[in-house]
Amino acid sequence: MKTCPYCASPVEREKNHYYCEFCCLNITPNQVQEDGNRSIISFSDESSESALNKTTPELMTLETIELLHLLRIARKERKSAYTQLTKIDRTEDNKSAVEHTHQDYQYFSKKTYVLENLLRQRFGYIPEKLDDQFFNEFHKMIANKKNTAKMRVYSD
Repeated sequence: MKTCPYCASPVEREKNHYYCEFCCLNITPNQVQEDGNRSIISFSDESSESALNKTTPELMTLETIELLHLLRIARKERKSAYTQLTKIDRTEDNKSAVEHTHQDYQYFSKKTYVLENLLRQRFGYIPEKLDDQFFNEFHKMIANKKNTAKMRVYSD
């Protein structure tokens, strides 16, 4: 039986989607589940620096774990640019290097703010320290059996 991935209610097929009366939600065929199964969440456990170039609307579509990894990268790059700014020779000959490093610092600062605010909307707070221990605990929460346990199907 086809069920809603959010509430496990039986869903009815309409033209090119399913509809859940309880959730008042159109569900695409690739989202619909069988017999109360929960949606399988797929995500990348690592993110590359190139993903930082995504626009804010694109970042909003990423899974939380991916945003956390990107925030870790953005903070590292921002710190690196700041360190370079403090050490760079500020002579007239290096004016373009100083300007380039300052632009990098501003870019990574803004990306850090975007990522922090997206995570703040999801968590209610901004994660302070994103170290290996944080990610190990996060993975334990994701692996919790309750996250994959079937939901009970209540048919009317």
